[in-house]
Amino acid sequence: MRINFNYRNYFTTAAGYGEKPRRAQYFEGPYELALFRLLEMSTAVVDYQFQPLQMRWSTKDGRSVEYTTDVIYATEDGEILVEEVKATQAYFDRSDTRDLLALFEERIEKAGARFFRRTSRRIAEPTFWRTVKDAFDDRRTAYSDADVKRAQTAVTREGGIAPLGVVLDAVGGPGREAQAKLNAMMLRREVGVDLSAPPMGDTKVTLPAAPANPDALRAFLQRFAVRP
Repeated sequence: MRINFNYRNYFTTAAGYGEKPRRAQYFEGPYELALFRLLEMSTAVVDYQFQPLQMRWSTKDGRSVEYTTDVIYATEDGEILVEEVKATQAYFDRSDTRDLLALFEERIEKAGARFFRRTSRRIAEPTFWRTVKDAFDDRRTAYSDADVKRAQTAVTREGGIAPLGVVLDAVGGPGREAQAKLNAMMLRREVGVDLSAPPMGDTKVTLPAAPANPDALRAFLQRFAVRP
């Protein structure tokens, strides 16, 4: 896949296909890739896009400034969030980065989105990274409508929050195969499995809420589309 960057950078670039947004995604460096996996598997996220917006403006001293934000995503309640991802807080504390992001934040929040600065501390923490990646690697596992019904019925029977062990038993079959099916269901927001720690028998399984506005992100981005 061709890497769709049209500006110079010193990061390793990569590309992949997002099953949830059904679009190609382009990344700079390992931390954006780690965030890609998390957004793909998080049931709180309905849609996302990496490298979605490039803004240009002129400074008071006549310089032309360009900035491409890392990622934008929509949550199940229809909120639009924009994030910039850096390795450490030190990058955000640099005066040039701080001033540039402050200017972008002002503009994007006027448009109705919220802006966040994320460091790699959490997404690159080895245990969390591995937990998310294991779920991500299962996202294309085949399962049936009957598997979904058994999993969702088990969660409902437990009052909306069920232990993972109970749900795996309900899905049936070898434990690892059942876990892979649940992970694939999570991608499609049919069940939600807590990814904050490695899966255990008491890991919480829930039923994601229906998205308030499935098209919120695309409608937001369409406002910034460049037309010939």
